[in-house]
Amino acid sequence: MLNVKFGVGALHLNTPNVGLKPPINYILKYVVHGIADIKLGKTQTCRFLPAFEFAVQGPTTLINLGTNIKYVLQDRSKYTGVYSEVALSLGGWYRVG
Repeated sequence: MLNVKFGVGALHLNTPNVGLKPPINYILKYVVHGIADIKLGKTQTCRFLPAFEFAVQGPTTLINLGTNIKYVLQDRSKYTGVYSEVALSLGGWYRVG
């Protein structure tokens, strides 16, 4: 099973004035991020979750890469919604540059 999610965002579109003296305007910021949920083995109890984040604001660029290993202790109930998923996760992130 492979589940992939992506997102795109734009922040400060109207370049608001902070109202300080001297006035400071926010710079437009663009963000792209994503995560994949990859099943390991025949069951879905162990999963690999690689992710990334890429952001640009003016002259500044931010790149974050990371991953988690997720072990599901209890699945959520499929029909009643009574039980939530219970899991343990361990991972790390790296900021490029």
